[in-house]
Amino acid sequence: MRTTDLHAILAAPHVALAAAQEGPQRAAVTSAFASALETGKLVGAAAVLAGGLLAAALLRRAG
Repeated sequence: MRTTDLHAILAAPHVALAAAQEGPQRAAVTSAFASALETGKLVGAAAVLAGGLLAAALLRRAG
């Protein structure tokens, strides 16, 4: 992925929020962004847990 692509992805929520000036559109954009952050945190936590379990299994096997 190129840096310009990354900047476009990171700017997308801000552009959408700026375009949704008021009312239900703005609430929908805010809710979608919050949901995406929540999902990202959940995926990250699951990855950390899986990595910890894998490391424990490998250490147990090596010892």
